[in-house]
Amino acid sequence: MESVFEKLEKAQDGKDRSASWWRSASKNAMRSALADGTKEAVLLNEVGNDDDLNQVRRTPREGTIVLFEYDAKTTKQKLAYYDQLPLVVVLEVKTDHFWGANLHYISPKKRIKTLSALLSNKIDVPRNIIHKYKKSDVKNANLFIEIDENDWDSAIHLPLEQFVSAVGKIEVPVLSKKVWLKYDALAKYRFRAKRKVS
Repeated sequence: MESVFEKLEKAQDGKDRSASWWRSASKNAMRSALADGTKEAVLLNEVGNDDDLNQVRRTPREGTIVLFEYDAKTTKQKLAYYDQLPLVVVLEVKTDHFWGANLHYISPKKRIKTLSALLSNKIDVPRNIIHKYKKSDVKNANLFIEIDENDWDSAIHLPLEQFVSAVGKIEVPVLSKKVWLKYDALAKYRFRAKRKVS
């Protein structure tokens, strides 16, 4: 089965692509990967806790990076904006929600420090990018793509973020640079811990 990144590479076909193309292609590749993941395969991933490839999972594991589609149904009216396609370092998992650091809230340059720490089995993330995610707001039958460590560098540099602001019932796109300007300025205040995959 092809990973999300293999699907994206095939779709890119060696050409330069725009940020909007990457966002659209990533959603399509993600949905395709989720569709490829049979119920049995997803259950095997859950039981095995295998660190192999970009697996489809029903429950995110602490200490990993996951990509998923999100609709902040109950909180979007209270938020200035939110990311519909978060790339999250999972910090703590509870029954109905989990806490994670969405790397999309900081610029790709600022993500490198977090990635270096993760590869050294440490968690070092800006405090202001830690969010609570309700599992009921995760789209695609509450499924996640757990990103393989070999693809982390690609994942943090791809322009996959999709920030929107809820204006009544309409969701208006928000420029990534606007979000980064706000969050990069406070990236020096950090949450640090030992990385444990569970």
